[in-house]
Amino acid sequence: MNDDGINIDGLYTGLKAFADAVSSLRETVAQVLPGLIEIGKIFGEFALWAEAVDKMANAQIVFTDDFTLELAHKFCEEPDIVQAVDRYYYEGGHISPLIETLKRHDGMEMYQRFYEEIIAAFQQEHYQLACTGLFSLADGILADASDMQGCVNYEKRIKKIEERISNNEELTGLDRKFWCVSTGLNAVTGTMFNGKPFTEKEEDLLNRNWLQHGRTHRTYTRMDFLKALLLVDGILFFAEQGNAKSQIEEDKA
Repeated sequence: MNDDGINIDGLYTGLKAFADAVSSLRETVAQVLPGLIEIGKIFGEFALWAEAVDKMANAQIVFTDDFTLELAHKFCEEPDIVQAVDRYYYEGGHISPLIETLKRHDGMEMYQRFYEEIIAAFQQEHYQLACTGLFSLADGILADASDMQGCVNYEKRIKKIEERISNNEELTGLDRKFWCVSTGLNAVTGTMFNGKPFTEKEEDLLNRNWLQHGRTHRTYTRMDFLKALLLVDGILFFAEQGNAKSQIEEDKA
């Protein structure tokens, strides 16, 4: 357990870099977020958007599509934001593009066959098996990205977001995605990867340790699969923020 309360027990050594990077990002966000929210309250539209992002993050959803203000309004009109996200992906036709986007990502090059097996399990509604595979996949991707150097880039992005909100300017698509992914990863690192003792009652939350150690006995759903899939997508986005391609996009924004 590190000073920020991120439990990295049970994760092999390569994952510590991810926990450290998230901790660094969390510290930066923690310094500016209260001010951003206060500024945002002046502009009710942003306050609603930020609240929706927080609701998703607290529900273990690392939203990686473009979360527009229109979509935030739509989600907030629903009594349950988890169900709103479920319908967006499964009934709105966004699950297949997400699966294909992940398949084509450079970070997935060495995992193509394994990923195809995970998706086959999902298509047969073997959700627990698919979730177990996605967490193993996440472990591998995190180990590959153990030398992440993107923290300076994160700070630059946060600064630009701060300036846009202060000037009552609309956030760009990259701003919105960065906010959603960083907020989501900060939240799920403390719930999906925590080391809750197996002697305690199992929760409904998705938990890597309970899955990987064969201690889970609850029923898994397509929403559990979606949460794990979005986690992998968020990690891939997070890990590439320090590379050259990402820096070009940063300079454009």
